Amino acid sequence: MGDVDKARNENVISDGKSTFLSIISQKIISLSFLVFIYQKSSSYLNSTYKKLRKYKNSNFVLSQEFCKVCNHYMKFILGKKIGMTQVFLQNGLVVPVTKVQAGPCQIVAVNEDVKNGVKAVQIGFDETKESRLAKPQVGHLKDLDKVRNLRNFKIENSASVKRGDTITVDTFIVGDKVQVVGESKGKGFAGVVKRHHFRGGPASHGHKDNLRMPGSIGAGGVQRVFKGMRMGGRMGGDRITIKNLEIVEVHPENGEIYIKGAVPGGRNALLLISAEGELKLAENAMVAAVAAPEEQVAAVEQINQ
Repeated sequence: MGDVDKARNENVISDGKSTFLSIISQKIISLSFLVFIYQKSSSYLNSTYKKLRKYKNSNFVLSQEFCKVCNHYMKFILGKKIGMTQVFLQNGLVVPVTKVQAGPCQIVAVNEDVKNGVKAVQIGFDETKESRLAKPQVGHLKDLDKVRNLRNFKIENSASVKRGDTITVDTFIVGDKVQVVGESKGKGFAGVVKRHHFRGGPASHGHKDNLRMPGSIGAGGVQRVFKGMRMGGRMGGDRITIKNLEIVEVHPENGEIYIKGAVPGGRNALLLISAEGELKLAENAMVAAVAAPEEQVAAVEQINQ
């Protein structure tokens, strides 16, 4: 019996060792997998950060955030905020909408930065008199309509875009989810109650003239005010981006679109509207009129030959 017990104990010890080794190997494999995932994620974040810094220092005004890489064509237009109203849907619901005068916008320039791999088009909006523009602006808009506002939009393919083409509201349809960029209303110098929603101090019991005061702004020993301290200052007049706004109605006859909800800015504020989809372009009528006689001359020469 002693030999049997001894053999049995040895078997138990060997089984325990094998179980322990299998557990250790599983832990090592899982740990190596986690290290691999960490390395991959850190390298991806570093590359994304470098690209973001490059685009931040670029001179182009991008209509879409960098983190969403656009692999298809973008459609965009410039517009002017008219005001807010409401419309009735077919199911009887009342929807608040913003009426926007969008386009027509002519393509002023097609820019391509070969070094950074950025392609963009510059479009103009809001016609004005030539006398109200500086001479460099008039020269930049040669053979085009004289416009007040110029903005750049990033595109993926610039081959089908030409200077002088026109963008109208026909490029958008009902149901499109658009991104609207504008400048918020300026409020001037505002206090902490209005700017940061402070509740203020007590109104009585010895707190004279302390109702809307900011209170303490930190320790005195450091002899400075920490960055980011919420205090009174200029409010409004900032660039605001609102995403996923729905187009409720499109009126091509008067160049208006109705966007569900509110958009930044006051009346007559400039808006940059962009969405996913194909950009529809109309050929420049002036260029076509100039090119028509040349085509006629070429046809007559072919007949004579």
